[in-house]
Amino acid sequence: MNRKIGIVGENSIEYVKALLAVWRAGNCAVLLDWRLPAGQILDMLVLCGAEECYMDMRLKQDQFQGSSLKIHWMNVQNSSANVLSLKLYEDFFLPQSEEDALILFSSGTTGKSKGIVLSYRSIVLNSTAVAEYLQLEQNDCFYISKALSHSSTLVGELLVALRYRVRVILAPTIVPPRVALRTICEEQATILCVNPILLRLFAKTQERLQWDLPLRVIYTSGAVADRQLMLDARKVFGKIPVLDIYGLSEAGPRVSAQRIGSSDTPGSVGIPVQGVEVQVRSQQGGLCKPLEQGMIFVKTPSAMTRYLNNPSPCQAGWIYTGDIGYLHKDGELFVLGRADDIIVQGAHNLDPNGIETILKCCPEVEDCMVFGVEDSQYGHKAVCFYVATRDLEEELYLFARQKLADYEIPKEFQRVGQVPVTVTGKRSRALARAKYCG
Repeated sequence: MNRKIGIVGENSIEYVKALLAVWRAGNCAVLLDWRLPAGQILDMLVLCGAEECYMDMRLKQDQFQGSSLKIHWMNVQNSSANVLSLKLYEDFFLPQSEEDALILFSSGTTGKSKGIVLSYRSIVLNSTAVAEYLQLEQNDCFYISKALSHSSTLVGELLVALRYRVRVILAPTIVPPRVALRTICEEQATILCVNPILLRLFAKTQERLQWDLPLRVIYTSGAVADRQLMLDARKVFGKIPVLDIYGLSEAGPRVSAQRIGSSDTPGSVGIPVQGVEVQVRSQQGGLCKPLEQGMIFVKTPSAMTRYLNNPSPCQAGWIYTGDIGYLHKDGELFVLGRADDIIVQGAHNLDPNGIETILKCCPEVEDCMVFGVEDSQYGHKAVCFYVATRDLEEELYLFARQKLADYEIPKEFQRVGQVPVTVTGKRSRALARAKYCG
């Protein structure tokens, strides 16, 4: 019987032990981010049909009292980075079946989170594809700091390491970049996977400290990494390749990846990984020509089994990603952003990602986010939140006048402490709209 068992907690050795125990018994691990509200965690566990859960003792225990859930409290020994022991690799066992292996929840940035079910077969196939493009070496070592409740971290890092017996440094999700880089040096980590926000922070720290890093590759995923960020990071890290990858939990998750020495054009997310096909289609459903923008569809043997309480959304094996982009003539994929992020302002369709890329080049702008809100005159209008140490509204407007078409210039600029992100660290235009509308 394939039972559903929750795991909620910070990255830790105890977390990995709990996961391996679930898999050894042929059950399904329901992975939930520990930063979610207690009520939401309980609702998700009920939705999955979970009757028990491994939970970090550092969470407020009284919030979970009174539920019928059987809780196994994980006594996390410390909150620093730890090396996975040899025994964990020896205890690792993954059933070869179509049974449910993982239930993960989407970030819910544009609505209610959806439960995504992946089979054992799906995650094995996807981790094999990841290992192929990583070109693993005998002395490799992952530095893992992204949450294990994310499909990219769980399948693309931890599962790859366990299957191919690659050394792992497992760090908490909240670590100052200088501490992380110092640990990378001390433990001789060679593979670092981060999201674009962390990449920017790591690059700024490395630019200041100039450490001799043992890394042989840095990968970024989880959100669109703009071309300028990739160029800046590559300049800072020098001989260490800084590459982009793309995926979504529904696809198992990895879809495409840049390779060391090839398919690494700044701004692209590389070429499809082993066994995966990508199409870009027009609104009418036809295939787009190279460089023509359209909707991204994916066909993969690692596709999810289903959404919870919902039949599989795949039609003829193809998954609509919800992203827009284009394919280069050499097969490289470029992801421009979410289709529902497009701002229809008057008679123009505005791409907020492209506008953000330009505005981030304005002196003193540390970060920015462009999003659309309803407007009586334009239907929708573009608004820009920006991060800076002082008010730059006038400078930003003049800068935009020089770099953007008149209709692309945001109608409003507002300085904020930081751009809105979800509890899992993803930039969220939905949260920005909510903050703006108050």
